[in-house]
Amino acid sequence: MTLGLKKIYGFIFLLAQGLFSLYLPLAAQARLKHLGLNTRLPEPRDGDWFLAHATDLHVGQGLKHRDYGMPGFLDSLEGLTGGVGTQRLNELIEKLNAVVREGRKVLVILSGDLTDSGELSEFMEVRRKLNGLSVPWVPLMGNHDTWPYTSCEDEAPAALGDILMTKVFGDVFDTLKQYFQFQGDQRLKPCPDPLSGQVAYLQNFSFSLQGRRFIFLDFNPRYHVRLNEPGIGPEVCLHAQDCGTIGFLEKQLQEARKAGAKVTLISHHPPQVFKIFGKHYAFSRFQKKILKSLLKRYPGVADSWLCGHFHRSFRYKVAGVRVFETGANIGRNGGLVRWFILNNNN
Repeated sequence: MTLGLKKIYGFIFLLAQGLFSLYLPLAAQARLKHLGLNTRLPEPRDGDWFLAHATDLHVGQGLKHRDYGMPGFLDSLEGLTGGVGTQRLNELIEKLNAVVREGRKVLVILSGDLTDSGELSEFMEVRRKLNGLSVPWVPLMGNHDTWPYTSCEDEAPAALGDILMTKVFGDVFDTLKQYFQFQGDQRLKPCPDPLSGQVAYLQNFSFSLQGRRFIFLDFNPRYHVRLNEPGIGPEVCLHAQDCGTIGFLEKQLQEARKAGAKVTLISHHPPQVFKIFGKHYAFSRFQKKILKSLLKRYPGVADSWLCGHFHRSFRYKVAGVRVFETGANIGRNGGLVRWFILNNNN
């Protein structure tokens, strides 16, 4: 083949790629634009959705007595309540409702550690407070929510947090399904966990808004912490079994690529390696290598990741994905929100 023919065929190939992109679904054009932390928001336009990301509410923290509500972890709200976590949540709700009163469509994403120790009363308090929001909100489980306890001597026999999530927030998801198109939902499906010997109900699910797919991921272990402490540890578990989280993520990325949809990932844990004195606080190096390899098999599909856990506000990239760590709501007077805007034309 002559050099001239190679150039012609190369031009035809590039032209075909350009024409193909014109026929991708409109969802491929939906872009998530970062606005900032507790920032002033622009005036809304037709079709605008504002996304509010908050995390690490830790309702139940800040009481002199560790046990929230009535005695025990499967309790009620009649007893001792309040504390700094609840106060900060009240302030967050006030901040969000003020934005809604200005005429904006808002979706609130809460990425874990809703409670401080997974007590039923703490979950119930979160629900009672969030009922005051006039917009849809999406709860995700964090490590503090996974294994209920009040102390080392008074804790659940297993990681029951996923069951309590369904008990307290089940109808919230029923309502969300009236707003948004769900593509996947594992929350009610039993998944045997070989590391703990328990059956987990992994909090993995996804839905679309403005053509963008939001994938929520549960990396919380279901085995007990290997120290003289209650609950589970802060480390990541990939849940690599067939019904697990890493498999759910790959299937969702496959479907999104086929549909031409951009993806935002949401998890409690950030995609970072953090280890102190031999103890992992997020991903191990091996786990992060697996994660990066998976993301690189679907280049450009996932473009953003929202997370918390470390109680800090950071921005960086992992395998080409923009990562937004948001600081703990409990740690900021007035509440802490990271804002985004989603519009097919922004």
